[in-house]
Amino acid sequence: MLLFSAAARIDGFKNLEALVDATVRLHRGGLKPTLYLAAGRPTDEAQRQELLAAVPRDLRDFVMVEPRLTPAQLHTLFRVSAGRSVFAFPSRYETLGLTPLQALSHHVDVAVPDDPDRIGAAEYTPFEFRYQDLEDGLAKKVAELSVRSSRGRAEGHEELLPRGAFFAVLEQVISHGSIS
Repeated sequence: MLLFSAAARIDGFKNLEALVDATVRLHRGGLKPTLYLAAGRPTDEAQRQELLAAVPRDLRDFVMVEPRLTPAQLHTLFRVSAGRSVFAFPSRYETLGLTPLQALSHHVDVAVPDDPDRIGAAEYTPFEFRYQDLEDGLAKKVAELSVRSSRGRAEGHEELLPRGAFFAVLEQVISHGSIS
Protein backbone atom coordinates (compact mmCIF):
# COMPACT_ATOMS: atom_id res chain seq x y z
CA MET A 1 0.00 0.00 0.00
CA LEU A 2 1.21 3.50 -0.80
CA LEU A 3 1.00 6.13 1.94
CA PHE A 4 1.99 9.57 0.75
CA SER A 5 1.89 13.26 1.55
CA ALA A 6 3.02 16.53 0.04
CA ALA A 7 3.98 19.80 1.69
CA ALA A 8 5.42 22.97 0.22
CA ARG A 9 7.53 23.48 3.32
CA ILE A 10 8.85 21.46 6.24
CA ASP A 11 7.95 23.00 9.59
CA GLY A 12 6.29 22.15 12.88
CA PHE A 13 2.82 23.03 11.62
CA LYS A 14 3.05 20.41 8.86
CA ASN A 15 3.69 17.73 11.52
CA LEU A 16 5.47 15.44 9.06
CA GLU A 17 7.13 13.63 11.96
CA ALA A 18 3.69 12.22 12.82
CA LEU A 19 3.52 10.65 9.37
CA VAL A 20 6.92 9.02 9.82
CA ASP A 21 5.84 7.78 13.28
CA ALA A 22 2.58 6.41 11.86
CA THR A 23 4.49 4.55 9.16
CA VAL A 24 6.75 2.94 11.74
CA ARG A 25 3.73 2.00 13.91
CA LEU A 26 1.98 0.46 10.92
CA HIS A 27 5.04 -1.62 10.00
CA ARG A 28 5.46 -2.79 13.60
CA GLY A 29 1.76 -3.71 13.59
CA GLY A 30 2.08 -5.84 10.45
CA LEU A 31 0.84 -3.45 7.75
CA LYS A 32 3.68 -2.60 5.38
CA PRO A 33 2.98 0.72 3.65
CA THR A 34 5.49 2.37 1.36
CA LEU A 35 5.80 6.02 2.41
CA TYR A 36 6.45 8.69 -0.19
CA LEU A 37 6.87 12.16 1.23
CA ALA A 38 7.34 15.15 -1.11
CA ALA A 39 8.18 18.15 1.03
CA GLY A 40 10.10 21.38 1.05
CA ARG A 41 12.32 23.13 -1.44
CA PRO A 42 15.30 21.40 -3.03
CA THR A 43 17.50 23.37 -0.60
CA ASP A 44 15.74 21.78 2.42
CA GLU A 45 17.75 18.56 2.17
CA ALA A 46 18.94 18.71 5.82
CA GLN A 47 15.32 18.77 7.03
CA ARG A 48 14.39 15.84 4.77
CA GLN A 49 17.37 13.90 6.11
CA GLU A 50 16.15 14.57 9.68
CA LEU A 51 12.80 13.02 8.77
CA LEU A 52 14.52 10.02 7.19
CA ALA A 53 16.79 9.63 10.23
CA ALA A 54 13.65 9.03 12.34
CA VAL A 55 12.94 5.89 10.29
CA PRO A 56 14.55 2.74 11.73
CA ARG A 57 17.22 1.34 9.39
CA ASP A 58 15.25 -1.84 8.76
CA LEU A 59 12.36 0.22 7.33
CA ARG A 60 14.27 2.74 5.20
CA ASP A 61 13.70 0.72 2.03
CA PHE A 62 9.99 1.51 2.48
CA VAL A 63 10.45 5.29 2.67
CA MET A 64 11.26 7.93 0.05
CA VAL A 65 11.58 11.60 1.04
CA GLU A 66 12.01 14.03 -1.85
CA PRO A 67 11.55 17.76 -2.58
CA ARG A 68 8.02 19.00 -3.20
CA LEU A 69 6.34 18.21 -6.49
CA THR A 70 5.05 20.69 -9.02
CA PRO A 71 1.25 20.89 -9.26
CA ALA A 72 1.34 18.88 -12.51
CA GLN A 73 3.47 16.17 -10.89
CA LEU A 74 1.20 16.02 -7.85
CA HIS A 75 -1.95 15.68 -9.96
CA THR A 76 -0.29 12.93 -12.01
CA LEU A 77 0.56 11.13 -8.78
CA PHE A 78 -3.07 11.46 -7.68
CA ARG A 79 -4.24 9.96 -10.98
CA VAL A 80 -1.88 6.96 -10.90
CA SER A 81 -2.53 6.20 -7.22
CA ALA A 82 -6.30 6.73 -7.04
CA GLY A 83 -8.05 3.83 -5.34
CA ARG A 84 -4.72 2.28 -4.38
CA SER A 85 -3.27 4.64 -1.80
CA VAL A 86 -3.84 6.95 1.14
CA PHE A 87 -2.87 10.63 1.11
CA ALA A 88 -2.08 11.62 4.68
CA PHE A 89 -2.52 15.19 5.89
CA PRO A 90 -0.95 15.35 9.37
CA SER A 91 -0.95 19.16 9.78
CA ARG A 92 -1.49 20.70 13.20
CA TYR A 93 -2.91 23.91 11.72
CA GLU A 94 -3.93 24.81 8.19
CA THR A 95 -6.26 27.68 7.26
CA LEU A 96 -7.71 25.58 4.47
CA GLY A 97 -5.47 22.84 3.08
CA LEU A 98 -6.30 22.37 -0.57
CA THR A 99 -4.10 19.32 -1.19
CA PRO A 100 -6.28 16.74 0.59
CA LEU A 101 -9.33 18.17 -1.19
CA GLN A 102 -7.52 17.85 -4.51
CA ALA A 103 -6.62 14.25 -3.61
CA LEU A 104 -10.29 13.51 -2.83
CA SER A 105 -11.30 15.00 -6.17
CA HIS A 106 -9.02 12.42 -7.82
CA HIS A 107 -10.64 9.59 -5.78
CA VAL A 108 -7.62 9.14 -3.52
CA ASP A 109 -8.46 8.14 0.06
CA VAL A 110 -7.25 10.77 2.54
CA ALA A 111 -6.58 10.91 6.26
CA VAL A 112 -7.29 14.40 7.69
CA PRO A 113 -7.36 15.51 11.36
CA ASP A 114 -10.94 15.97 12.54
CA ASP A 115 -10.52 19.49 13.86
CA PRO A 116 -12.38 22.04 11.69
CA ASP A 117 -11.27 24.87 14.01
CA ARG A 118 -7.60 24.22 13.14
CA ILE A 119 -7.82 22.38 9.80
CA GLY A 120 -10.05 24.12 7.29
CA ALA A 121 -10.16 21.11 4.95
CA ALA A 122 -11.78 19.00 7.70
CA GLU A 123 -15.03 20.87 7.22
CA TYR A 124 -15.15 19.68 3.59
CA THR A 125 -13.81 16.16 4.17
CA PRO A 126 -16.27 13.29 4.67
CA PHE A 127 -16.20 11.92 8.21
CA GLU A 128 -14.94 8.51 7.04
CA PHE A 129 -11.59 10.14 6.17
CA ARG A 130 -11.10 12.06 9.43
CA TYR A 131 -9.10 10.96 12.46
CA GLN A 132 -9.26 12.21 16.04
CA ASP A 133 -6.01 11.69 17.89
CA LEU A 134 -2.83 13.14 16.37
CA GLU A 135 -0.69 10.50 18.14
CA ASP A 136 -2.43 7.23 17.27
CA GLY A 137 -5.25 8.46 15.08
CA LEU A 138 -3.30 8.78 11.85
CA ALA A 139 -1.95 5.22 11.97
CA LYS A 140 -5.38 3.85 12.91
CA LYS A 141 -7.10 5.75 10.08
CA VAL A 142 -4.51 4.59 7.52
CA ALA A 143 -4.96 0.98 8.68
CA GLU A 144 -8.73 1.36 8.38
CA LEU A 145 -8.45 2.85 4.90
CA SER A 146 -6.03 0.11 3.81
CA VAL A 147 -8.72 -2.48 4.62
CA ARG A 148 -11.11 -0.50 2.45
CA SER A 149 -8.50 -0.44 -0.33
CA SER A 150 -7.91 -4.19 0.03
CA ARG A 151 -11.64 -4.76 -0.26
CA GLY A 152 -11.63 -2.77 -3.50
CA ARG A 153 -8.82 -4.91 -4.90
CA ALA A 154 -10.73 -8.07 -3.94
CA GLU A 155 -13.70 -6.73 -5.90
CA GLY A 156 -11.56 -6.51 -9.02
CA HIS A 157 -10.04 -3.04 -8.81
CA GLU A 158 -6.46 -2.70 -9.99
CA GLU A 159 -3.71 -3.88 -7.63
CA LEU A 160 -1.24 -1.31 -6.35
CA LEU A 161 1.93 -1.27 -8.40
CA PRO A 162 4.76 -3.24 -6.76
CA ARG A 163 7.14 -0.97 -4.86
CA GLY A 164 9.86 -1.01 -7.54
CA ALA A 165 7.38 -0.36 -10.34
CA PHE A 166 5.69 2.41 -8.38
CA PHE A 167 8.98 4.18 -7.72
CA ALA A 168 9.87 3.83 -11.43
CA VAL A 169 6.58 5.55 -12.32
CA LEU A 170 7.24 8.16 -9.64
CA GLU A 171 10.68 8.86 -11.08
CA GLN A 172 9.02 9.50 -14.45
CA VAL A 173 6.54 11.89 -12.83
CA ILE A 174 9.33 13.77 -11.06
CA SER A 175 11.58 13.90 -14.13
CA HIS A 176 9.03 14.62 -16.84
CA GLY A 177 5.93 15.93 -15.07
CA SER A 178 3.81 13.13 -16.49
CA ILE A 179 3.81 9.49 -17.46
CA SER A 180 4.88 9.12 -21.06
